[in-house]
Amino acid sequence: MELEEKGLVSQPYTSAGRIPTDLAYRFYVDGLMKKEPMNCDEGEYLQKSIKEAQGNLRQLLEKISKILSEISKELSVVIAPRMIKAVFDKMELIPLTENKILAVVCLHGKKEKRVVLQTSGGEALKDLHRLASLVAERLSGLTLGEIQQSIRSRFEGISPFSYPLLRQIIDSANELFDFSGPLEIITYGTPFILDQPEFCEKQVLQQFFSFVEDKQRLFHVFMQQSRPYDVTIGSENKDDRLKPFSLVSANYQIGQEDGILGIIGPIRMHYGKILPLVAHTAQLMTHSLS
Repeated sequence: MELEEKGLVSQPYTSAGRIPTDLAYRFYVDGLMKKEPMNCDEGEYLQKSIKEAQGNLRQLLEKISKILSEISKELSVVIAPRMIKAVFDKMELIPLTENKILAVVCLHGKKEKRVVLQTSGGEALKDLHRLASLVAERLSGLTLGEIQQSIRSRFEGISPFSYPLLRQIIDSANELFDFSGPLEIITYGTPFILDQPEFCEKQVLQQFFSFVEDKQRLFHVFMQQSRPYDVTIGSENKDDRLKPFSLVSANYQIGQEDGILGIIGPIRMHYGKILPLVAHTAQLMTHSLS
């Protein structure tokens, strides 16, 4: 009764026993969990696989995803590094036609990207200069990743009627401020997931795989995890499709850019084993790729 009053256990239905809540799992992970080091065989298998990749990034990502899933018996996610730490300098807005504006996004280091924006028309040249100055004022000095995650909040309080093109820039932020190549995400472990009792319900299964197949959403969810590693449990996940699950993630580095790897599994997952596995794998990848 005391545990129920504290919100640490709940009764899912009348005749059921009590089960831990998301809050209880958070309390366990933060204060009670004992981390289990990888056994020798798993560690050697991991190191051998990294060496066998011999600098082939695609092959390495596939091997790591497979190993994470095999050891954890959960679904693994490995995301190739994205160019998100480059620093924004300024944006130039150049009229092309009545309904088209050329946006030139310039980074420190003279790298730039050009994107044509469709507009409703009528933007005066002086308004474009003012808007470009406003964008530089609010965003200059931020990394591409920071801009993509926070651009809406950085322009709060500015009426869309003042700068009609601003809404278009905000809505197109993921394209405008993305200097990376094609998004590459490798997942592995579907058979392990299907063996979990949580997937007995067809609706849960459908929602889960709709999320996993949504590569852009999957990327942004993992990008929002704090670093160097993190755990989000059940209701802590912002995407409703992930409420019945937990995410464990860590970042690895190639130069100045971050890649991400992690595990998605039931809330009752073996955190004591999976957290060290994910963190150690990320460290090994960083060392290998550097």
